[in-house]
Amino acid sequence: MTKKNETSAESAKDWQLLSADVTAILSEFKSVALLNEADSVAFVKGFIEAFLNALLNDEHFEKVKIVKLAKRVFRFADLNLLLLQHFAAKMRSMSVVEPNAKPKLAHFFAEFPIVAESRDSLLSESQLKFGKIGLDWARHCVYMQKAWLELLQIEFNPKLCRLLFPRFIESVMDHSPNSELFADVLYRTFQIGGFMSVISLGGIFKLIVKRNLDHPNFYAEVYKIMHTNICYSNYAQKFFDLVDLIMSSSHIPSYVVCAFTKKLCRLLLFAPAHCQLPLIQLIKNLFCRHPTVHSVLIDRPQPTTFENDPYDEQELDLQKSRATDSSLWELKAIQWHWHDKVSAKANFVNSNVQDEETSLGWQTADEIFEAILERANTVLATSNGRKGAKFDEEETQTEEEEEGEEAENGDYYPDAIGNCVMENGTGSRRKRKKQRTEWEKGGKRRAESLFSSDQNAFWSF
Repeated sequence: MTKKNETSAESAKDWQLLSADVTAILSEFKSVALLNEADSVAFVKGFIEAFLNALLNDEHFEKVKIVKLAKRVFRFADLNLLLLQHFAAKMRSMSVVEPNAKPKLAHFFAEFPIVAESRDSLLSESQLKFGKIGLDWARHCVYMQKAWLELLQIEFNPKLCRLLFPRFIESVMDHSPNSELFADVLYRTFQIGGFMSVISLGGIFKLIVKRNLDHPNFYAEVYKIMHTNICYSNYAQKFFDLVDLIMSSSHIPSYVVCAFTKKLCRLLLFAPAHCQLPLIQLIKNLFCRHPTVHSVLIDRPQPTTFENDPYDEQELDLQKSRATDSSLWELKAIQWHWHDKVSAKANFVNSNVQDEETSLGWQTADEIFEAILERANTVLATSNGRKGAKFDEEETQTEEEEEGEEAENGDYYPDAIGNCVMENGTGSRRKRKKQRTEWEKGGKRRAESLFSSDQNAFWSF
């Protein structure tokens, strides 16, 4: 057999293994680990090459299979490292990535394990050394960074970006030795808007804090994307937690803090209740960190009266927004909120003493509704238990007194349906109540009879 035919046979074998069950693939790898060094390393590299070809070119390579391989096979450090090496090299050699390959790539790398320093491997140490793999953690991080730099050069649609970027920013960036290389990708993603602005904002902030990245308009960019629609989005918690973190520095200029505080108060007026409580806590945290803002926006030495709020919400230049000339009348308005917890929390502006800053404490709308409903039921049950006996006694006494008065003014006689009626046509309250109960029972029986006899006729009314 010629060398070309041998290569074709090995490639066919790799494709056959790739189409097998994940458990069978793992069993095959364990048996290969017992082979000699050259054969085992060649087998692993052949499998990874076949996998990447299927990932990039095979339309029938299922997403479910891709995710299983990512979670169960590539969790081993040696296979993980080999794939990163081969992927970076393969992407550099490709000019264009096919559109049908992009979803598969996004799903695979969204589940691709970020191996820890204590890692399992399928091959032995001698085989790893022979194959020049070497499980060095720093080297592993370098190849991971190279692979993700190549991956993020691909133009993914917003749906795939939502799948891929949280994994990248929350895990990959923390292990990249030169994470500042991702700055261009993050800035480009930030311009997309919506959720992508929020998630990329977290990555940009990491670069500013950990890599001393210079971004002179950073606070203005954050301020610009603060809109009311964020309060109604699925990523409201992520965004405002990030704003709380961004505004935690004590070296932020006062005009920036005033502008953010004023903008948050405006959002507070239009936000749903489950978002209002965290927003108030965020505003409270700003006062705790920046006490001078209290004297500017709330407790001015020389109060000023004005007909209109001088604050310009549409002005993106924080110095020109005139937030420092305004007041926090929005918080006073929220003190009349229908939800007692929201109104009570907004009362913090009435005191000069500020509590220590705390986490924002998020709840869902359903949790708030259930808490209100449970409290209402508790109050109602307690009220009924306390007043029920007294109410029954007073009602009985009142009815007896009325009957006594009616008995003095006339005689009763039975009417056509057996109820006692006064000669002057006025029946007692107790008799009328009994008659009303009988009518209700009769109507209920007629409805039940109609429903049981012809269900369709009942619903046709």
